[in-house]
Amino acid sequence: MEDFQMKLENNAFLSQERARSVQDKIVKKQRNLQELNAKMEQDLLLKQKQMNDKLAATVDSIINEYNKEKAYSIILSTAGSDNILFGDKSLNITKEVLEMLNAPAVAE
Repeated sequence: MEDFQMKLENNAFLSQERARSVQDKIVKKQRNLQELNAKMEQDLLLKQKQMNDKLAATVDSIINEYNKEKAYSIILSTAGSDNILFGDKSLNITKEVLEMLNAPAVAE
């Protein structure tokens, strides 16, 4: 691109048509590069997701195996946004809390 710009400024092209032709090739190469970059970013994100899913499955498997002997009701993590590594399903009160939240308000 810099070479093209320098040639254009120095009138190094034989004709306007030749300059336009070179510029069109440069634009096409830039577009192809942007498309390749987008595809590679998408491929990278997919690969990262696959690796994260595999890691999560491995951790889950290890935690479940570990808990067979220990029989904990809940296992917490001190890292990350998901702090519960294992939880006894009977401890999940989400449904009851949602029912309370969605219940009509009682006037005082």
